[in-house]
Amino acid sequence: MTTEVGIEHIMRIEFPRLSPSMPIREAVAVFARQHVSAAPVIGEDGGLAGILTEKDCFRPMLNASYYQQWDGRVADFMTREVRSLPVDLDLVSAAEGFLSRSHRVYPVMRDGDLVGLLHRSDLFAAILALSEQGNASAGVSMLIAIRPRSGRRDAILPVTTTVLLLAPHRPKWMSRGKRSMTNARTLAGSYSAPVIRVSLLA
Repeated sequence: MTTEVGIEHIMRIEFPRLSPSMPIREAVAVFARQHVSAAPVIGEDGGLAGILTEKDCFRPMLNASYYQQWDGRVADFMTREVRSLPVDLDLVSAAEGFLSRSHRVYPVMRDGDLVGLLHRSDLFAAILALSEQGNASAGVSMLIAIRPRSGRRDAILPVTTTVLLLAPHRPKWMSRGKRSMTNARTLAGSYSAPVIRVSLLA
């Protein structure tokens, strides 16, 4: 199951983008405001110039606490040699990448372009959920996808906004190529975000 599901389905497509010239204090404020642990740094050419993590921010934060002054820009603290993952990578291979390195976030690339961020916590939750599905007695596993609040495009993102259901038979309201908004919302329970599609994983 996990070798059939790609990271494209769980990567985050909405995240802050920083510039090398941004003052580091502004970048730290972005992290705190948007509750992120890492953000890509985009160069003037539109390409990935680096990545800034919470760990990278500790040095300027400590300096500011000592000297009561923020100095430096994102380019001074970001990691320039960025390891990334291809968008078509499966979950198991991605997990091996996290296992071999201490990264918490990987940029996800398609043909040299940044298309998402894969967080270790999201991958952990996805593999756990799919593993539990594999051990269940139900025959069909279904994934209800929730639209991100930004609404930029349909996506299963993040895992914490995904409702996993197990059923021995496909419900009558679920037909390929057809949406059933009312029933999907009922199954989604208390989730406030609109349900936009149902995808069969098995």
